[in-house]
Amino acid sequence: MMVSLWVAAVLVAASWIAFPGPASAAVDESPQGDVSVVVADDGLVQVVGWAFDRSDFGRDVRTVITVNGLTFSTTTAWRPSPYLWPYGVAGQHAFWTAFRLAPGQYDVCVTWTNVGPGSDTSAPCSTVVVSDARSASSPQGDLSVVVDDANARLIVLGWAFDHSDLYASIGVDVFVDGVSRGTWTASGASPYLAPYGVPGSHAFFGAVGIGSGGHRVCVVARDRPPGGDAIIGCRDVTASVITYDPEGALRVSMNGNGSINVTGYAFDRSDLGSPIQVGVFQSGTLTAAPVASAASPEMAPYGLGNRGVDVRLPPITRSAPISVCVIGLNIGTGSNQWLVCTDVDPRGTRPVDDQTSAGSLTVLVNKRTPLNPRQYAPPLWPMSALGLGGGEMLRPEAAVAMRDLAGEAGRWGIPLAATSGYRSFTSQAAIHDRFVRQLGRDAAEAISARPGYSEHQTGLAIDVSSPGAGCDLVECFGSTAAGRFVADHAWQFGFIVRYPQGYTGITGYDYEPWHLRYVGRDVAREMHDGGVATYEQYLGLPAAPGY
Repeated sequence: MMVSLWVAAVLVAASWIAFPGPASAAVDESPQGDVSVVVADDGLVQVVGWAFDRSDFGRDVRTVITVNGLTFSTTTAWRPSPYLWPYGVAGQHAFWTAFRLAPGQYDVCVTWTNVGPGSDTSAPCSTVVVSDARSASSPQGDLSVVVDDANARLIVLGWAFDHSDLYASIGVDVFVDGVSRGTWTASGASPYLAPYGVPGSHAFFGAVGIGSGGHRVCVVARDRPPGGDAIIGCRDVTASVITYDPEGALRVSMNGNGSINVTGYAFDRSDLGSPIQVGVFQSGTLTAAPVASAASPEMAPYGLGNRGVDVRLPPITRSAPISVCVIGLNIGTGSNQWLVCTDVDPRGTRPVDDQTSAGSLTVLVNKRTPLNPRQYAPPLWPMSALGLGGGEMLRPEAAVAMRDLAGEAGRWGIPLAATSGYRSFTSQAAIHDRFVRQLGRDAAEAISARPGYSEHQTGLAIDVSSPGAGCDLVECFGSTAAGRFVADHAWQFGFIVRYPQGYTGITGYDYEPWHLRYVGRDVAREMHDGGVATYEQYLGLPAAPGY
């Protein structure tokens, strides 16, 4: 039988191959090929032929075989094809595949996938008939389809078994509009089959997503030899999918310092149990993407949990008006929706009231901006008076915030200690000089400030550690539980990680995950919500990589 198939392929080769013509003639670069389909008495269907693509004779052409519009087999044309060589077609381009079908009439079609220029090519379909000789060995089954418009899905359920082995749970392939949507196992309880002498468990149940419109759902039961696969049924259904878009009530306002507040609530009826994400755009630039999970008491009467939005962002510019728009990201059916668009004008505003006075909580200190005066001595409060040992001192505002931060870490089971707080001009000079002697000036000034240029002199900076965790005052602190806690939560208490990783070119210092700077809750929150990494960037000031 196989000899006759190959002979047939050779005989038709000359009539199918497009030979090269004059140089000016257009050459079709879509796949070319031929196919023969032969059915044996036992239901075995053999599909044999050849295919190549002039775009690349070295590539194996993907060959897709469908039965009654359903993909039954996929192969490649990679077998020897010496009968094509006399026609200038080098390489190996033959294909062969086989599968069994239950009794019935079928349309068997072949499509070759294009390589490079051109388009896919389909051969004429063949209609074949499988006899009843093996009907007692093939699968049997039935199906039902339920349209779930609210969830944009089809629920497919039914039963299938194979007469070859009534106890076996067989596989079923589910097709929607001719496309396979997965293989399930018919292994659910099926007591309704027992009265008919069918033991075992043979039910299947599942769901596939769909869109609105008409759909054809078919199920193929996979055979256990002998016998053949069986299309146990097709159902035509129409879906009218119910779509829900994100909803909400959001407000955009501007503070006196130009910071932008976005507050309100947002949700999606497609999944009321999950908060949605929103995107905040300033003049077309995405500047924040918070999850709507803040407190939202206005939604409580409707049985919804926290679906609030409450973010504060620095403006992307202070030299022009800004259009602030917030989009709700869709869950499930529906589409993203713009929830609010408002113009604000931050011209003339400043991010902080005072960034130059040594006594200001928001003073900037870096390699370009020393303290004024350089020997400034702030009012201090001993940390021991607040229950933190070590003898360190900070300004009262920072000391209280440090106490609260350490207390919160403790509630998480993470010990957090104050290692180095306020330093006088003299003590900073001694530390800096020691590093210079040990490391050389360049290496020393990547980790230590000159006297008069140190944040520690403000009483607002604190180096923290975690007793027993190791990594004190070294980069690996950032990977400890305490380091991760500080990175995630310090902003809630008014602190920022002053020298973040990857920003040495702006701050002038190596990554120091242990070095916290108190800037107040408002500034820390704006930097966090706006994704601003450094204080220089928040203030809109130049980088300070060197003195």
